[in-house]
Amino acid sequence: MLTHKNEITNCITRLQSSPTFRDDIVLHTAPLFAAGTQARFLGACFLGATSVITTFSAESFVEMVERERITYASLLPATTFKMVRDYLETSERKHDLSSLRKFQPEGGQHCSGPDLKEMLDYFNIPYSNVCKPYGMTESMPATYLVPEDVAAGFSPTATEKEKRRLESVGKPLFNGEIRVVDDNDNDVPAGQTGEIILRGDPVMKGYWNSPELTAQALRGGWFHTSDLGTLDEDGYLYFQGRKDFVIKSGGFLVGPEEVEDVILKLPAVAEVAVIGIHDEKWGQVVTAITCLKPGHSATEEEIKEHCRKRLATFQVPRSVIFAEKLPRDVAYGKIDRRELIRTHSEGEPH
Repeated sequence: MLTHKNEITNCITRLQSSPTFRDDIVLHTAPLFAAGTQARFLGACFLGATSVITTFSAESFVEMVERERITYASLLPATTFKMVRDYLETSERKHDLSSLRKFQPEGGQHCSGPDLKEMLDYFNIPYSNVCKPYGMTESMPATYLVPEDVAAGFSPTATEKEKRRLESVGKPLFNGEIRVVDDNDNDVPAGQTGEIILRGDPVMKGYWNSPELTAQALRGGWFHTSDLGTLDEDGYLYFQGRKDFVIKSGGFLVGPEEVEDVILKLPAVAEVAVIGIHDEKWGQVVTAITCLKPGHSATEEEIKEHCRKRLATFQVPRSVIFAEKLPRDVAYGKIDRRELIRTHSEGEPH
């Protein structure tokens, strides 16, 4: 349950962190029930900017940007951006997307510094015209990496600290607090991984008709996100993935995103999802569900060997399963890991 105060907080925060102005034309392609789309839409309304609402396909995205002279849009780095890029590079005619001058990576998918730079450079968008938020359905965006930080990180004179911050999702800006805690809700030291918890005006009132679930999620006055992250010494948040999907194998903890990032560097791989499959000996084994690009080939052993050179032994997939496509949710098109676990597990995954 999101309140008017939640929504107004979001609008004010976007004024602080997003390069949106009254003369912008903002494109919304994800469903409006998705929290990130709703936040951008209401933020545009708050400013008096123009909104263009449509369903996503690579063709419709390009058509809308060109026809409506869209100035501000968002895409997922590993999926919808690649779909748009592939469409443009195989299109029979040249499209004019020069109106697009502001950008935000879509919510719910890790966006590294190189990912962000690739998207901005492809559309020729200034580094000072992008922000990177972190949030979820239960809160409006809780942190932002603001345009000033993005521009500083991509500057030729950037310090190592400024470059590293491009991997973060920034800091809370307006009437919100953030902590990273252990299983007993004690703060962990800077740089150490723990659960991200939030409180303040961005956080929901509770879950509809679910008082027990609400009490559990909001215990101690803090919303427990079930997301893992770290805070640096300056309060910048680094998202590490979902607590639910961390793989526990032989006493070690494996973050799926780190393994996925390595596998995606293989030229033959279009997309991949790493999950934990139940195993009597190890608890779980690291399993990579992999889709190859059309016309490309790779073997299970080639993928494993690629990982052995770049990851610790316990992170290397025990199994590589090839698939034609991966299941996705209806909001952002994010990979549905729970569906993959249900499909490929013979026993309990956790």
